[in-house]
Amino acid sequence: MDLHYTLEKIHSLFINRANQKDLEFTYHITPHTPRFIVSDETRLQQILSNLTSNAIKFTNAGRVEIFINSISTDEEYHTIMFRVKDSGIG
Repeated sequence: MDLHYTLEKIHSLFINRANQKDLEFTYHITPHTPRFIVSDETRLQQILSNLTSNAIKFTNAGRVEIFINSISTDEEYHTIMFRVKDSGIG
């Protein structure tokens, strides 16, 4: 699966809702994170969509950001951290 494409889809799904609340909504993929990974794209998109939806729902001002970072690697595998950060309550 293509991480950039998946994140662009999630961004497209939620940008209007974020704009309606005057929220800044961005995503960041670090340069050393592989673009293509082997994963269940449907499940990953579902998880990130749920987290993003909640972040927008409970944020009244500020921003919602998605960060993707490869935090460790060996010759064959990467450990990738997905983080949804918001300036809302909690």
